[in-house]
Amino acid sequence: MILKIAIVALCAALNRARGDSRWMGKTDEDGDGYLPGHARFYVSAAIALVAWLAGHSVTISALVGAAFLVWCWAPWGYLQFLGRPAPEGKMPTGIEKALLMASGGNVHVALFLRHAAVLPGAVLLFGWFGPTVAFIFAVLAIGGYELGWKYAPRAPILVGELYAGLMWGVMIVMGTAPWLA
Repeated sequence: MILKIAIVALCAALNRARGDSRWMGKTDEDGDGYLPGHARFYVSAAIALVAWLAGHSVTISALVGAAFLVWCWAPWGYLQFLGRPAPEGKMPTGIEKALLMASGGNVHVALFLRHAAVLPGAVLLFGWFGPTVAFIFAVLAIGGYELGWKYAPRAPILVGELYAGLMWGVMIVMGTAPWLA
């Protein structure tokens, strides 16, 4: 039980590390640091290792890491403001614009669609229940960001990222990967 709690907490911290590349010596998304590339690559590998520590096979663990990378690949830096004024110069990316168009301009629905990219990981870990898990994940991810904006307005993104990582940890410790068992 303690290992499962530690894995959930570790996934929360790892997702925060994915969202904030200062630990890589970078000052911005495109800046140079002492580690090359984007944090998502390092964190996806770490998530795979965490899945293995949780008891999944090497194959399932690698697939979990790949599913995490799929989930975190597209940006949501503009959407995470949930309709609040974005910092000056922060504009939606092409993907975010497409999600906003698909959602009829509703930023909450757009962020839901963005987090629905958890579907491959959810299906991998929960089989036929995966779509339901992905739906719950996406709804709770929006809730995590809203909680951050309401109760931690100085660091709302931190709260949202920790919350999403926590949910990845719960999926990893509760999922049984029925497709490959």
